[in-house]
Amino acid sequence: MSKGKIIGDGTPLEIFSSPELIKKTHLRLPMVAQLMEMLQEEGVPVGVKFTLEEARDELLKVVK
Repeated sequence: MSKGKIIGDGTPLEIFSSPELIKKTHLRLPMVAQLMEMLQEEGVPVGVKFTLEEARDELLKVVK
């Protein structure tokens, strides 16, 4: 919502996968997703995940 109007609709994954929507609504990614993005920027081949369990599974794929 922005100024009382719905500006996006979808699952958390869909909403947080839209950088322009995040910027428009002044939302922040969950901390685990921020960590995954930081790892991507450092060249670690991981996808952005939104739960600890998903992030753990993604990281285990990389280290095994």
